[in-house]
Amino acid sequence: MVNTAQIEYWNGVAAETWVAQQERLDRELDPLGRAALRALAPRRGEHVLDVGCGSGQTTLQLADAVGSAGRVVGIDVSLPLLAAARTRSGGAHVSFVHADAQKHPFEQPFDAVYSRFGSYLLPLEAPEGCPTHPSYGAGHATVAGACVTILKAWFDGSFALPHTFAPDASGTALVPWSGASLTVANELNKLAANVGIGRNAAGFHYRSDYWQSLLLGERIAIDILEEQRDTYRELCTFTFKGFEGNTITV
Repeated sequence: MVNTAQIEYWNGVAAETWVAQQERLDRELDPLGRAALRALAPRRGEHVLDVGCGSGQTTLQLADAVGSAGRVVGIDVSLPLLAAARTRSGGAHVSFVHADAQKHPFEQPFDAVYSRFGSYLLPLEAPEGCPTHPSYGAGHATVAGACVTILKAWFDGSFALPHTFAPDASGTALVPWSGASLTVANELNKLAANVGIGRNAAGFHYRSDYWQSLLLGERIAIDILEEQRDTYRELCTFTFKGFEGNTITV
């Protein structure tokens, strides 16, 4: 499998945003990562591979588990996240590799392989409503991709929302958002992503299925816009940013 789109995605704005929000994301994802760590149960002295190590939170947790006699290698396609991981490692007995784990020729075997964003949430939470294989396309994400693409075509995606808020540290109140401007297009992309990722969290699909399904929905919506455009009395075009950041004109 060629992961060109994901490699570009995780070396762009997505990675920069993750690094900027690293502390908050670490807190939110820590319970899931530790649950997977308990299931793996690495032993002292083992050599462990952390696939999709990101900014290194799980790599350091694995290093604590295997002790100084063990070895942990974190691998990721994102240079910004790996830079953050190396900074926080502080000389711990870990190393980081910038590569695609599917294709990288590892020189030494590992006793265990860990991936917080892999398949540890499977088997499926609700098997009666799931596809027979989790790498089938995600219907919810396809619909979300199509609907959001139509909205982006009709609305000004660059418009910055004037009144935006975020939860405070306690999660019980809202405070004014102080980060980068939140635009219509970015918030619509976030909405589509949340629909697909929600299904991933339930174990219905892998993360790659959600992403490819968003792109499938986008292509369907573009076909619909092309058909509808020819029925309008006025000459018109639709121009918007696709999920991969490319400018699309219909």
